[in-house]
Formats: sequence, C-alpha cells, structure tokens
Amino acid sequence: MKSCSDLFRYDDGYLASDDWLIVAGAVWVEDNAAGLGGAANQAIALRAQTIDSREHLVRTRFTFENANDTPYVGLLLRAEYDTTGSPSFVRRAYLVTISGAGNIRVYSLLMGVAEPLLIGSGSIDLSVGADEGHTLIAKVRDGLHCVQEVTDILVYVDDQVSPALVVRDARTSRPEGLYVGFDIADTEGAESVALGEFYAHVLRSSVVKNPQPVPELKNFGDIQYELGYRLDRDGDSQTDVNIRRELINYAHQEVWREQVWRWAFRVFYFYTQAGLRRYEMPAYVGLEYDVVETSNGIQIGKQTRQDMRRVDPGQTRSGTPTGYTILGYGDLGGLVLELNRTPQGQCLMELPYYAKPIPMIEDTDIPIIPPEFNEILLWGSLRRGAMLAGLKDLYAQAAGEYSKMMADMIRAEHRTLKGLTRMRSAIRLDRTRVVASRGPVTQAEALGF
Repeated sequence: MKSCSDLFRYDDGYLASDDWLIVAGAVWVEDNAAGLGGAANQAIALRAQTIDSREHLVRTRFTFENANDTPYVGLLLRAEYDTTGSPSFVRRAYLVTISGAGNIRVYSLLMGVAEPLLIGSGSIDLSVGADEGHTLIAKVRDGLHCVQEVTDILVYVDDQVSPALVVRDARTSRPEGLYVGFDIADTEGAESVALGEFYAHVLRSSVVKNPQPVPELKNFGDIQYELGYRLDRDGDSQTDVNIRRELINYAHQEVWREQVWRWAFRVFYFYTQAGLRRYEMPAYVGLEYDVVETSNGIQIGKQTRQDMRRVDPGQTRSGTPTGYTILGYGDLGGLVLELNRTPQGQCLMELPYYAKPIPMIEDTDIPIIPPEFNEILLWGSLRRGAMLAGLKDLYAQAAGEYSKMMADMIRAEHRTLKGLTRMRSAIRLDRTRVVASRGPVTQAEALGF
C-alpha cells in the first residue's frame, strides 16, 4: 500500500471501520470529522494496513477550539503494533504532537518505559477557533547511505516547504515499524479537537532508492564457502574452516591498508551525557575526520592533550564542547575521544570518519568494501592459502588476479562523473581525426586502460 487516506465520511457514531485499529479510547465521528466522545479524554488509532516503507509522510487536517496545551493532536509514525498479547498494544513508535497553544513535541515511545522520551520540541503561532483549520505534516526518513544509525523527523505546520521542527534520532532503539495513525487528547468532556483528514504515503527517496534489483551481496559465509571450493579442488585440503576465516580477514585488512578509500568514508552520530568527557567510539572508526556539535553547527577543533590541560588543568570547565583529543584505544578496541569542556547535558555529535574493517565473525557479516569488488577477498585469501599449501600455480594465478583487481579498484577510486563526461567529449573530437604516428585514439586508451 503506497498511500492511504481517510476523510472520515462515515455515519455519525464511534469509529469501528475495518480500516482502523483502535488502540486506546474511542474515536467519535460526526460531520466528516473525527474527535473524542463526551466521556473520553484520549484516543489512539492505527491504520489497519501497514505503509510500504519506514520512510513515509503522514498528514492530518485539524482544528482546536481553545489555546491550551491540552488539547493536542498527534501523529504516530513507524509504529510497531504487537498483537501477541491481549489487548494488543503499540510496542514502539514516533509520536509528533501539536497543542492548542502551538507547542510542537516529538516523542519516542517504548513499551515498558513509564514516560515517552521527548527527543525534540518547538513552538509556532497557531490561530485557534472552530473555523481555524490547520495542517500537521510529519516526515520520517533514514539518513543517507553514509550516515549510520540516524533517522530524521521533519515536522511541518501549514507549510509543506519549510519545516517548523527538525529532529535527528541516533539512538539504537529507534522505532522500525510500518504502521501509522493518530493520537488525540483533550480534557474530559471538552470535545474541542477534531480531525478532518488523515493521509499517509511513501516518500520518494524510498521509491527511487532501489529502482532495479540489487546485486547479490556476498557475506562472510558465502566467501568462506567459495574459498573452500577453490582451494579443495584436488580433494587434499591443507586448510580448515578456522584458517579460511582468518585468511579472508587478513585479505580484508590488506585491501583497506592499500590507501585511504573514498568508499570507506562514513558518518557516526552519538549523544553526550552530562558530566562525561570521554567516549569510546565503535571499533570500526579507523580515522576520525572531524567532530561537529550539531545543535549549533560548531566544528570542534582537535587538540593535543597537553593543550587541553593547559587551558583547563583541573578539567573543571563545563558547557558545550569546543575541542577534543584522541587518547588511544579503549577496552573494546575503539578510539577514545575526550571532549574539552565537560558536557552539561545531551548534545548530538557528528563524527565523519574513515571506516576500517573489523574481523568478521558471523556468517552474515558483510565486508565493508563495495560488493562489485568482493572477489578481491577471494584472490587475496587464495594467494595466502596456496602459499600455505605449496600450490605454486594457484599462487601465481591468485597473485596476478589480485593485482589486476586492485588496479581496477584504484582506477575506480579516481573516476568522477564530471571527469568522464569531459573525457567523452574530448574523445568524440579526437575520433574525427588521426593523431600523427598513433592512429585513432580509443576511449579505453583515453581512460588509461
């Protein structure tokens, strides 16, 4: 289901349509608008069918009759609806609310936690009255492919271009569901909030992300199987599964050491905690590029530990961090980053970095190199395996193929679309004449093949 919509064109009475799952309370429909019955103070409803993607937009048209912080209208996004218990419940979700006072809040709901986690808030001037209709839109989308573990929530009020609030969620417990719905609340019996429309659809970024079948990704188990097949053709294997796993991991590290690869660039996000100066990064953070405090867009300068001590010997300064240093490696093998000023609270930090391969353990682990070059891990492993087994012909073949594929990877690293376009224009001009003593210039020659 790419989209869903409802104008609440039902007979007056409680909403009990097959299109909706009533999670809490009761929804009263009257004159093509959904609201609360006289005795209810909250109602939560989800669409019975799930949306097709976690990247989606949800919109509602609403009215308030008073400007208090209650009533409010809320949109549920990425809801996970658990039907294993009785009654069914929402396990996790994002909840975007706007109140009659114009206060906007973004919550992350998690079953078992007493209070929803407020992850963003803002306010907007909102005219209130029975004839004052407004539109609330919320988008939820994942970050770009180079941004790990990040979700953006964008909130629009009466404007489909400029968001009134943008929230970035980098927690590991982010909602991942496909249900959408609404949450309305009011003081008991007030009946001063109404919804006139509900609509949801998949964002275009989700539609165009994979316009054609994705090439098959080889995981650690696939590479182990193929390596064993190529090494054991004569039925006299000199390697076991543990050795083959090590050979692949050695080849993985060897490719990464060749140079600083463009495809190894990533962005990592983490939150600071009040009073905590030191943070151990994941083991795959190989070389930090920069650190940015995202609330103010401040780039934090790198310092030596001696300089940090010089300006703050007792490490007593606190506030928004203005500098950092690297203290080496921590207990889990990751870089330890120390901030200069001790954070007073939660700040979202952005760390661009170059990833390094960590040993693959599970068969489902995926190499960090691009999938079109995964075979280089086989040739690198075969070269070591053949040397171990004394297979000279196989060693020579594997070493030659490894070198050729490494050259292909390096050439691909330096190509750009702009450079290729300009090169093709030059080739078309060159092909109209014959260069002295050389003959026609081919495209392959011009590109360095």
